[in-house]
Amino acid sequence: MDPLRFAEEDENGKLPYEQFQRLEYEALAAKKRKNLAAKRAETAQTKAKQQDIFGASVDEIWDAAGFGATGGRRRRKGPKKKGRKKKAAGGLTPEINKKLGEANLLYATGQFDEAVEILKEVVRIAPNVADSYHTLGLLYDAKGDRTRALNFYMIAAHLTPKDIVLWKRLASWSMELDNPGQVIYCLQRAMRADPTDVDAKWDCASLYAELNDFQKAIDCLEQLLDVRPGDVEICKMIAKMRQKNGQPDLATQVLEKLIEEYPAEADLSAVNLLAELHMANGAFATTISWIDQARDLYSPDQPLPLDLSVKAGICHAYLGDLEAAE
Repeated sequence: MDPLRFAEEDENGKLPYEQFQRLEYEALAAKKRKNLAAKRAETAQTKAKQQDIFGASVDEIWDAAGFGATGGRRRRKGPKKKGRKKKAAGGLTPEINKKLGEANLLYATGQFDEAVEILKEVVRIAPNVADSYHTLGLLYDAKGDRTRALNFYMIAAHLTPKDIVLWKRLASWSMELDNPGQVIYCLQRAMRADPTDVDAKWDCASLYAELNDFQKAIDCLEQLLDVRPGDVEICKMIAKMRQKNGQPDLATQVLEKLIEEYPAEADLSAVNLLAELHMANGAFATTISWIDQARDLYSPDQPLPLDLSVKAGICHAYLGDLEAAE
């Protein structure tokens, strides 16, 4: 397979990120088959390969496309032959380094087409050099072909999977091109690169919410809450998603837990949302109870905000206590 084909839709109309998804599934399936065969044969435990926390490693995914981890197709292991080309620092041969330098110079002088041809040659010689694809992305962007530029950056990102800045840049770029599936894919890869990244999780959850995939939005937000427990905005967002997902009890529970366990972090906006949810569920007495607690916690020396006072009055009216409602 020509690695340059990853910069184009395949014969089934699959975008590059979808092709990488397929390769990852294939790599994981092959890995599982191999592990199962090893267990059945009771072979000695092999040296563990470096892998990311989600299963298939970059090398395994790339191997599924027919390329080894160090450039070109994987060859049979054997004794080193005399006369093998020496590699410079970074694992690249002097020939590859020279061609990359020539391409960068051509890019700098505006000779984009010539630079593209040199880099395509580099890719065919050493398909796992991320710099080649990154520079191809720069070139196609300069030529005004943003879609193809993004596709080459996508290949570069898969070869440097811990580059969270690049993944987030690709997510933003994909959003500009109105490709929500690719946005989510890039944000997920960013989260793999740094599980503690708050912005990637929030952006991913927000996009899932826009797509009405509330459960996936909840999953992202709960991961985020593990990183930032007691965050009011995260808890409010989870509650809204739970309500929209048909889980009203879980929606109120997340806010009640916030107020009870993190009273200093919670505020009247959380109480206001909790009151709305309880009222939507017809729990008027419970709503009044939480509003009374909020008065003691957050507004002991001054009147409650108007919206909470109105909610309390409505609840009293529903319960038949017209005097308190006034």
